[in-house]
Amino acid sequence: MIIWPIFWFFGLVAIIALAAAVTASAIVLFLTVRRRKRTPTRLNGIAAIVMTMVLAFVSVYSGTTGLNIWHWMSELSEPNIIEDDGELAMRETDEIWYNYRPFGNDTRTISADFESDLIITRNYPRLDGATAFLPVYSAVAETIYSELNSDDVPKYIQLSTTSQAFERLTQRETDIIFTLQPSQAQIEDAKQYGVEFIKTPIFSEAFVFFVNEANPIDSLTTEQIRQIYTGEITNWKDVGGQDEEIVAYQRNANSGSQTTMEQVVMRGFTMAKPETELYHGFMGSILRGVAQYDNHERALGYSFRFYSTVINPHYGLKLLSVDGIEPTPENIANNSYPFTVNVYAITTEQGLKNPNTQAVIDWLVSPQGQQLIEQTGYVGLETS
Repeated sequence: MIIWPIFWFFGLVAIIALAAAVTASAIVLFLTVRRRKRTPTRLNGIAAIVMTMVLAFVSVYSGTTGLNIWHWMSELSEPNIIEDDGELAMRETDEIWYNYRPFGNDTRTISADFESDLIITRNYPRLDGATAFLPVYSAVAETIYSELNSDDVPKYIQLSTTSQAFERLTQRETDIIFTLQPSQAQIEDAKQYGVEFIKTPIFSEAFVFFVNEANPIDSLTTEQIRQIYTGEITNWKDVGGQDEEIVAYQRNANSGSQTTMEQVVMRGFTMAKPETELYHGFMGSILRGVAQYDNHERALGYSFRFYSTVINPHYGLKLLSVDGIEPTPENIANNSYPFTVNVYAITTEQGLKNPNTQAVIDWLVSPQGQQLIEQTGYVGLETS
């Protein structure tokens, strides 16, 4: 993303150079013809013919090359969805970590505008969680982890996917993870290791559906969403849109988005098996898919409000209302938006062996913790 302006600069320079070559050839031809008119010799006539051929060649070559350069520049500015998805996801994750890492210079991590009642100077609980909630636990670390050297940050604060965070918690590699409800598979996997998850709700968030802004649809009902994802509805015209096939993206099993989709939205209804190319293993990928898919006005996807609008926004996406209710902070707070979910601080008995683990969780649900969560842009429990 950062190198696109560089490509555009050199591409425009090349186009200007080609235009200059055509202009220079035209000027030389003009002067040659003018000279021939003044002194109509055979040599001047030959020179005029040669320069005409040169101008024709330079014009055709410059025009073709210029069009190719412009097409190449356009492809750079609108990256194709068939790029290596894993590489793009890693790049996005690195960028999100850079933007929200704790104790970093020039980051977007929120600093509390109050003096915390809880300050930890040693035995820091190890924090991890879903990408969508990094701004919260990064702000928590900055607020209450005193005297933590920035070089030691990776020992205590990590950025994972939901499934990775649960794996690390199960393997006793972290103490608290910030995420949504675990899937049944994650619960069963933890049991095999003698681990039981201890969940504490700490704030509310909206599970949202989105389309490309070219799609005229602004709202779907809960029933329509279920019918789309079971395969009963396959055309946008059946929900008030254009006569186009619905391209319904899904996430991978055990991701926070997919677990929420199954538990909160589908509620026992079986989702249709998606086509391979519409099955995204990374949260940012589903946003890109709807924003940049070749037939983007046909696409439908899902994620979380704050992630899709603040952490990793993509130009051209439009959040849908559900049952006529928009996923605004106000509608999350009053619980009127149908797919309002709790986000949890999850630990285990092993994690609680560090007494500061429970202290952090207790602080999160205290007025100060809720105030910090509101400062980050999420919706605290006290207002819901």
